[in-house]
Amino acid sequence: MTYNQIYLPTSIPQWEIFIGVACVIIGYIEKKERWMTAGWIILIVTGLTSLAFNIFGGFTVQSDNQNEGSAIATLMATGWQSAIGGALAAASLIFQRLKNRYFKFLAILTLIYVMLIFFQFNQLMRSESMVNKPSKQLEQSK
Repeated sequence: MTYNQIYLPTSIPQWEIFIGVACVIIGYIEKKERWMTAGWIILIVTGLTSLAFNIFGGFTVQSDNQNEGSAIATLMATGWQSAIGGALAAASLIFQRLKNRYFKFLAILTLIYVMLIFFQFNQLMRSESMVNKPSKQLEQSK
């Protein structure tokens, strides 16, 4: 497993979550329904993107290193959690459209859940198991 193999499945959902949460918060503060709707749709797309990476990603371990297998397992688990976050965002969008009285409660819980997923992706991207360390070079004697 190389850094490049996991880079897109971790960075794309991170950016989508960041933009989606920002849109929802801006929409709520500014009382703009379109911004909130755009944020929920971005979070739904994030869940679908993570689901696609999990199903069609074809993650493989190229060596017998235990850490690399655990990084892939963590990526897959975080991807499933992101798909669940997308489902929660869809429920929040439906509650927003129906003007349900539990919308604010569900929206807050969904945003907290999605932000936790963001930090899981961030931690996974920065983990040592993702970065291939260069082998030590011996100094040549003159």
